[in-house]
Amino acid sequence: MTLFFNTILLEKESVVSEEDPEKSLWKGLRIDYYDQISTFKKKFGAHSVSLVYEVTADTPFYPQGYVCPGTTYEAPQGIHSFPFIYCHPKEPPNKHLPNIISIIQGSKHKLNDPKTGPIHFFDSTIGSTYYLMRIDKHAVMVIIYLDKHAHREPTTMEFLTNIATSLRGSTVIEELIRID
Repeated sequence: MTLFFNTILLEKESVVSEEDPEKSLWKGLRIDYYDQISTFKKKFGAHSVSLVYEVTADTPFYPQGYVCPGTTYEAPQGIHSFPFIYCHPKEPPNKHLPNIISIIQGSKHKLNDPKTGPIHFFDSTIGSTYYLMRIDKHAVMVIIYLDKHAHREPTTMEFLTNIATSLRGSTVIEELIRID
């Protein structure tokens, strides 16, 4: 859950901790997604690893996570209805957002099938490669490379699948089914 609320929690962590908020936020957690993502990014040269939230009409989206009851809700429109809720590095890859939205909308059936692996897409116009995988109903994990990956890169596919499986809680559910 910390990954989904990373932006909000980092703001709070920077107030209460003298350490690097990014590192202290993850200290003591069993699964350190920050370390996994930053290690992967460094080792394999990814430009960005992000979580994009897909705003839908049935679920309100509040950038700060919560608002007081009775507050008027205005749903984000257009490009703003796909906000980045996690980015590594911190600066969101906003210039890639139109491509990401296009891939999400064009690959909806594949992304919504939990048995389908990550989506791989190369944009020859800007020379970037995108890997996407749906985490839950609203969140899609996106890995961007600034070079061409003509074929699906196995390490990226495996990393994305492992993170998605962990964030979904799939392994816990599988273990519970085996026990039953």
